Amino acid sequence: MYNHSKSENHEYLQFQEKEANIDIVVECLFGLQVLHLYSKQHWLLLQKHNDVDETVDN
Repeated sequence: MYNHSKSENHEYLQFQEKEANIDIVVECLFGLQVLHLYSKQHWLLLQKHNDVDETVDN
């Protein structure tokens, strides 16, 4: 059976950590994108409501 040396094991663990960090960053970016799209649509809806209010006033 092949045994990993300590340094190889350490490098592997560091690699695993980097992979995990990348996943977290991707999830965060995706979350921000969804929030951005949601707020954009929300803002467009607000604009529509404002337009309706203005036409009612006139």
